[in-house]
Formats: sequence, structure tokens, C-alpha cells
Amino acid sequence: MTELPPLYETIDPDALDTLLDSLDEDNTAFSLEFTYAGQHISINTGGTVSCDQE
Repeated sequence: MTELPPLYETIDPDALDTLLDSLDEDNTAFSLEFTYAGQHISINTGGTVSCDQE
């Protein structure tokens, strides 16, 4: 795949910013998962990003 649809069509960037800003204040562990371009994306507090084909 050489071109992907814009990520903002899948994830609301303002909502993501709000979520991450609130986590920075609390220093809370988190995990974020979503589907993008047929891939399951997972991101956790430690900065680990995984991408698995659905």
C-alpha cells in the first residue's frame, strides 16, 4: 500500500489531544486501540505501538 487515507478521517485529532493532555496531568497508564486502513493499531503508555492486520 503506497497511499493511506488521512488518519483524521478515522481518529478525531482534537479528542485525541484532549485525552493525551488529561493523561499527562494524571501520569496515568493508558492503551489506545483503533482500526486504520485495515490494520489494528495499539499504542500504550510505554510508547509501544503495534500494528496487526485484521
